[in-house]
Amino acid sequence: MSMPHRAKQMQESAKMLKLAWQQSGERWRDAQHTHFGTKWVDPLERAVRHAASALDEVQVLITRAERDCG
Repeated sequence: MSMPHRAKQMQESAKMLKLAWQQSGERWRDAQHTHFGTKWVDPLERAVRHAASALDEVQVLITRAERDCG
């Protein structure tokens, strides 16, 4: 499985989590929901974006190494 494919899977999983989290907010409307979202869910989105970018960079390095090493 290629790095871009893994990055796409990770991003799709994060989108599903975000949607589920938003849906949970329809029933769970208190300070704990806000706190949990701020502490865990929101930072996860940023982390996934950074990780996907890193996977893209790794793929570039792998491709370069394969080309250079024949």
